[in-house]
Amino acid sequence: MLDFEVGVDLLNVSQVFRGRRFRSNDPVSDFVEIQGSSRRTVIRIDIDGVGESRELRSLAILKGVDVNTFTLDGLSDAS
Repeated sequence: MLDFEVGVDLLNVSQVFRGRRFRSNDPVSDFVEIQGSSRRTVIRIDIDGVGESRELRSLAILKGVDVNTFTLDGLSDAS
């Protein structure tokens, strides 16, 4: 994803958390992990949800976004 601006844009992940396996009061902090470098931020999600394993898959790659400037506040789980 290009042209994402921290503090201005939000990445809406509400559709990802539909279904029983993602039942949580705070699905973003429970099932999302942020990784990356100074050149990109990778948003990863636990596709298993509340299951026993923690299988992370890349959901979005924000090119040009320093991982140190991106927080979970940049995600929205509101529909």
